[in-house]
Amino acid sequence: MINFHEKQRNLFLISIHFLFLSTLFFLFKISGLIKIDLSETNLLNFDASWYNKIRTEGYEFSNTAQSSSGFYPLFPYFWKVTFLGPLGISIVNGLIFLCSFFLLAKYFDFHLKESLLFLSVPSLIFCFVPYTESLF
Repeated sequence: MINFHEKQRNLFLISIHFLFLSTLFFLFKISGLIKIDLSETNLLNFDASWYNKIRTEGYEFSNTAQSSSGFYPLFPYFWKVTFLGPLGISIVNGLIFLCSFFLLAKYFDFHLKESLLFLSVPSLIFCFVPYTESLF
């Protein structure tokens, strides 16, 4: 069983890890090593554009062309109710993911190394963009 001080230490180290990665990203961005612009239009690529279209226009079906009828209804309606843009809903998705991970880590009593390992899975990027994964 992990005592209270060790849990505080683990949370502190995870926060430092997150701040270090954020600082590193922004330093790379300022220096020009990263050319990607974090804009709302860049967040609306691939499936995010479909979710945004469902949010603004609703579902549509066509026999002859691509249609949005195959996408999950919960996320676009949640996005519509929040009245947020792509960046805002990405932040909400990130907060939902982090709260969910915190509950899982608490329930399964993860140690620091386990938490950092699970948080470093590259496919978790889908929980920080306008996709439905964070609601799952």
